[in-house]
Amino acid sequence: MRPLTVCSIYIPPRENISVEQLSQLAAPLPAPYVLLGDFNAHSPVWGEQSLDPKGQVIENFLENNNVCILNDQSPTFLHSGNGTFTSIDLSLCSSSLMLDLDWRVLGEQYGSDHYPL
Repeated sequence: MRPLTVCSIYIPPRENISVEQLSQLAAPLPAPYVLLGDFNAHSPVWGEQSLDPKGQVIENFLENNNVCILNDQSPTFLHSGNGTFTSIDLSLCSSSLMLDLDWRVLGEQYGSDHYPL
């Protein structure tokens, strides 16, 4: 078994991030790595109805850095205020890991508004 770097990230809903900032975060991570977290970003690539600016940044980061997304478009978050589901929790990985990992959303929230992945 080879070593694996795991990095967790939280980007608040109203905070912007750039491709450069994501690239600077990922650059020092020993490969292969997974970058997991609540990105609060929207894109049809991971199951959202629309693309927001933060989603576009993440799409560009994936393209520019040879990084893959593991999400299968399943919802990962239940908004308690209006009962809607979104896919704001993302799992990104080095392309060399893509075929070695299995990704799924667990059906129980365990007291959170986010589903475990």
